Amino acid sequence: MATTNSQTKPFKDQYRHCKDTGTCYDCGKKVGKSNLNGSAKCPTCYSNHLKYSQAKRVMRHKNSLCHYCGSSNIVKGLKHCLKCGDKMKAFRKGYSQKVKRQVFAHYGLHCECCGEDGIEFLTLDHIHGGGNDHRKELGKAGTAFYTWIIKNNFPKGFRTLCHNCNFGCSNNGGACPKASEHSHIRGIRETLRWNRTVGDIINTGNKSIKENQ
Repeated sequence: MATTNSQTKPFKDQYRHCKDTGTCYDCGKKVGKSNLNGSAKCPTCYSNHLKYSQAKRVMRHKNSLCHYCGSSNIVKGLKHCLKCGDKMKAFRKGYSQKVKRQVFAHYGLHCECCGEDGIEFLTLDHIHGGGNDHRKELGKAGTAFYTWIIKNNFPKGFRTLCHNCNFGCSNNGGACPKASEHSHIRGIRETLRWNRTVGDIINTGNKSIKENQ
């Protein structure tokens, strides 16, 4: 039987309470927020949790079972079943979008060069170049790199560009080859964004008036 949201809510509420009060979710000891990890467990319980999880994965691997749910319907050549694979893809996609939006909310929600604001077209640019070397040094790319940016409190030296302008800059000494053309396009896009904002405000106001009539 599938677990419903109403069934999991008490556990989620208890988890949040533990994180807020610095209490271990497993043993109930108050160890302080700084001593809790991301799973709301004290160091001892977290270590035991890792040992248990590792042993469970080893057992499932030996028996050709899904590493996550224990199902025997494992996908050939992989360590998980089809259902868990789909869940992981959905989670990673949602997490990736969340992290990117948080980063772009700080550095800018549109390309500094052409004004493109579709998040799927945006990327983070190293203003002074050397992006590839920096990512290799960190050993992080994609979502992992955006997570590093957040954990390091949004360091200076970065800006938001679209993939086209970023590629143009990297192949043109740091300057987009179409920057002069893009200044006009950027102006048009800024006007459109302003019009959308004003339109949303008007629609919200009209809706509020109708509801109060």
